[in-house]
Amino acid sequence: NWQLQLNAPNALLLDTAQVQLEGQPWSAPLHILDVHQITARAGNGARFCVRFWFDVDEPLAGPVNLVMESPHRYAVVVNGQVVDGSQDQGWWIDPAFRQLAIAPLVQVGRNEVLLSGSFTRITELESIYITGYFGVTSCRLRQENRLAGQTFDRYAPRFHLRALPAAMDSVTSSHIP
Repeated sequence: NWQLQLNAPNALLLDTAQVQLEGQPWSAPLHILDVHQITARAGNGARFCVRFWFDVDEPLAGPVNLVMESPHRYAVVVNGQVVDGSQDQGWWIDPAFRQLAIAPLVQVGRNEVLLSGSFTRITELESIYITGYFGVTSCRLRQENRLAGQTFDRYAPRFHLRALPAAMDSVTSSHIP
């Protein structure tokens, strides 16, 4: 068993999203770089909405933040509630990564983050992060590779947030209930 203690918030990277261009249906889930390319091809002034999602298994304690670059350039909505992108909580890791407090908006079950705006030459649709004092679970699919004495595993692209455990073992670290 491993005893856990976070010295900084944990982070869940969200790099898969759907995009909807004005008047069109939602795309299939795509890597964020593909979402950016589709939106860029629509041209300057094209209205877009990008949808990210994450799952929460149980109530989370403490602050939870949405971290992204330039939140003031987008309309940001979490679970149907508008988040003021100009009211960030300072930076995280890099001065470009701005934190938006979203703890009161996070719910048990599926959570949705929408970013919308009009495409311009300075628009950069990029990965976003959810940060806080929580645990993240997934399901190990298989060993992917071994290189220089290291083992690399493949995990299902489903990640769930849960209360931060005090300890974990190899069974609880790779299982989604």
